[in-house]
Amino acid sequence: MFNRRPATAAQCTLLALALCAGFAASADAATLSFGGRLDDPNNKALLSSDLSAATFDSAQALANNVAIYQFDLTQAGQVRFDSQGYAAGGLSPYFSIFSGQGLAASFVDSNYFSTGTDFHLSENLAAGHYTLTLGSNQNLSFAENYGRGTLGDGFTGLGDPSQMGNASYHFTVSTPTAAPVPEPTTLTLAMLGLACLGLWRKSLPRANFQASKHQFSLPA
Repeated sequence: MFNRRPATAAQCTLLALALCAGFAASADAATLSFGGRLDDPNNKALLSSDLSAATFDSAQALANNVAIYQFDLTQAGQVRFDSQGYAAGGLSPYFSIFSGQGLAASFVDSNYFSTGTDFHLSENLAAGHYTLTLGSNQNLSFAENYGRGTLGDGFTGLGDPSQMGNASYHFTVSTPTAAPVPEPTTLTLAMLGLACLGLWRKSLPRANFQASKHQFSLPA
């Protein structure tokens, strides 16, 4: 059974910074493009599995980094999520979709049933804010692993170094609306930071939940 701790103020701030760095920008308004490397210290979208600062000092640390992005869906409809990085020599991705932004974002779906290759998912989503996370295979969120919880609970830290490839990833999001998300502003960053801090102040230690069928075992 995994133990989860409430997010700290520092983790709230790091998540806000990662989300601002991870706003989508695309030449094609209806297709948002995301990409980077889990081993790149200049990749501002990266955090570690416990939502602390990303680390790069070992193969396991690299495999436990997670890229976090967000986008706004202004019109309900079918949204496609397609990965191209694995076929190009990149990592075996573990991809998750959360509804909302910040620590309180709730788990929607993942590529749990199609790992070990590029993912191709289609989701019927309501209009609203969404957060996307991508790590290496088996590094799933606690929210998925336990069948309840939020993005603020972090990730299991079970990323597999043997499935990192060249550590790169790339995926696209095809939306039913032609409304690209603008680059973040200083005000956006401040608002996200304050929202995260507010959630942190309200957070209390939670009891451990029984694992769902998705639970993996921690290494000895």
